[in-house]
Amino acid sequence: MQQEPCSFCHNGLTIPYIAREGAPNRTRVTVRVSRHGQVEVLYPRGDSPERAHAFIRERAAWVAAHVLAAQKRGASAPPPESPKLRYCLGRPYAVDILNAAHFHGMSVREPEGGEPGRLIISAPTGEHAEQLIRRWYEQRAREALPSSMERLMQGVPWLTKRPPLSFRHLRARLGSCSSKGSITLAYELIRLPQDCADFVILHELTHLRHMNHGPAFYAELTRLLPDWKQRKERLDAFPAPFRAEK
Repeated sequence: MQQEPCSFCHNGLTIPYIAREGAPNRTRVTVRVSRHGQVEVLYPRGDSPERAHAFIRERAAWVAAHVLAAQKRGASAPPPESPKLRYCLGRPYAVDILNAAHFHGMSVREPEGGEPGRLIISAPTGEHAEQLIRRWYEQRAREALPSSMERLMQGVPWLTKRPPLSFRHLRARLGSCSSKGSITLAYELIRLPQDCADFVILHELTHLRHMNHGPAFYAELTRLLPDWKQRKERLDAFPAPFRAEK
């Protein structure tokens, strides 16, 4: 996927941004500003990046206003992941990689007593270690997120059974709901705090009653999750690929 760091100036303010290709089904150019002022422009695959650059120049005043608002709030990004620290539903795990020429494996120690958990990995290269971590995240998502959905469904009076649920690696969003009533969640959701994951799951459950994002949808979401705006604001503070494209 093409990705290009760029910048533009507006009234003396230099604003860096990333222009990148979106998901395969993307048909239009969009720009978004995270809560802590990071700017990203998404454009359809196969289009020239120049279309993205022209788009953001046309909206320079809007982008600059949102960047300045983020700076004024002094909003800080959430704790970042790193090769030595990962998160699972908001719980930290320190990563220890042991070089092993022929053995691949990982043991997990859960967080306890205020101390982070540990992922103890035996692998010949960093790439192999990342593959093990990826599989661990996938397993945790399949184990934990269906239980989260069933817990949240207890507060949804019009749902009597869990909808069909699947998991995928989704580049552009954290969840989706089909017109047939099945829900897909991104594996990446497991790397977010529980309250953010719950917001995404309830968002998709609400689509079972209202497929669009009209007033009725948001009224129902507010009934189910009164603080959803605060949760979405926290979610939007995370860098890609964790932001939901809603």
